[in-house]
Amino acid sequence: MIPGQPLSGDPVGIPDAKWGEAVTAVVVARPGAALTEADVIGHVTQHKGVVNAPKQVVFVDELPLTALGKIDRKAIRGRYWGGQERQVA
Repeated sequence: MIPGQPLSGDPVGIPDAKWGEAVTAVVVARPGAALTEADVIGHVTQHKGVVNAPKQVVFVDELPLTALGKIDRKAIRGRYWGGQERQVA
């Protein structure tokens, strides 16, 4: 969760034909928040710089969690890396 922001999310690397991986933000918007991909990318660019900004944003209803209640990044990456010749840990 980003304090003061209408979203929570996790950046992950997904397969990209040109670069091997592309940073993608998987985001859950808070109820009533009207967010666009450009809003999220602009926010990250402003606060972290263009190098850290995601190349795309995917909006989901909920993020998978581990038994400890943390975001399950392996489950998120698995959605995109399944069936790929190259895998990530």
